[in-house]
Amino acid sequence: MKLYYVTSSSKLYTEGLRKAGCKYQLRSFYFLKSPDSRTLIDKDYDLIDSGGFSARINGATIDVREYAKFLNQYQIRLAFNLDTNSVKETLYNQKFLDTNCPNTYILPVYHVSDFVDDRYRKLLDYYIAMGYKYIGIGGVAGARNNREQERRFYNYVFARTKGDIRCHGLGITSEKILRAYPWYSCDSSSFLAPARFASMKTASDKMAKVLARTRRYDERVLMDLPYWQKLERSTNLLWKKRGITWEEANSDILIKLRDTIKKEDYDNWKQ
Repeated sequence: MKLYYVTSSSKLYTEGLRKAGCKYQLRSFYFLKSPDSRTLIDKDYDLIDSGGFSARINGATIDVREYAKFLNQYQIRLAFNLDTNSVKETLYNQKFLDTNCPNTYILPVYHVSDFVDDRYRKLLDYYIAMGYKYIGIGGVAGARNNREQERRFYNYVFARTKGDIRCHGLGITSEKILRAYPWYSCDSSSFLAPARFASMKTASDKMAKVLARTRRYDERVLMDLPYWQKLERSTNLLWKKRGITWEEANSDILIKLRDTIKKEDYDNWKQ
């Protein structure tokens, strides 16, 4: 399992993470607005998210054409689709980005909201049939889903993504979930908790409160990184013992595999 740290446009965290050996970072197009922030991008290791959800909660919209222009300009290799509240628009964006960003593998995203909607439950099967070998799984973090629904959602996903289909868990770093299902990658901003709250994974609540008064916020975040690094290592070791290891996702190969399949619209394919 590969852990992506959500840094977006923070130079402080970008440099601190790289120095600590945490090279995989997730950045949001929505927050990469200035030229300076875009110099932080490492196209070989970064995963790009459109930031569509952040834009919506801030009353903004993202133009898929601008997103495509950005991906091409910065030679991004792996990026998520620009998903919206409309599944039809999301599917249109997937097709647009696949067509107009020939050197970027665009990860489609399958949400728990798709799973619970009879009209779109088969979207995951559709993405697989259309040759997508790396798929984002989202809509769980921060949502008000009951545990039984989440369990059924994950079981559905991983019953269909065996073999060479990689899954990325959006906002998923629960040890229980990472140990229960063979994720290829995941991302989370939870490592930033020491900066936001007086809590740490590597210190007691009492010590975390002391450090909150005596250490800068970024120092506390970096002090807590060993927990996340250990989580990544132990998860990979566990799945290796279970007989599952993942080769590095190569964007060129992923694009080639995707393009070998003649594409159909979802509604036509479903029928």
